[in-house]
Amino acid sequence: AGEALAAALSEVDKIDRLIAESIRTAGERPGRETLADINGEIRRYNRAREYAELRYYYLIVTREAMGIRRHKTVEETYRIPPKRKYL
Repeated sequence: AGEALAAALSEVDKIDRLIAESIRTAGERPGRETLADINGEIRRYNRAREYAELRYYYLIVTREAMGIRRHKTVEETYRIPPKRKYL
């Protein structure tokens, strides 16, 4: 469950870097990145984030089923980033 969450968070981070790059270069290359394209990536980011949230929930449930009741380390290790707002 932890590996699935780590992979999901890695995907969220990858999309986030892509969005940041698109926003940064949008002014440098007019016509290359449109607002609709960037918002599409933000939509993809938010969906990937929701998937990571679900994986986080599964990890907590798995730990609880194993009798592990304290999750502070998990909370610190696997931070779910906030949703992104559309431009």
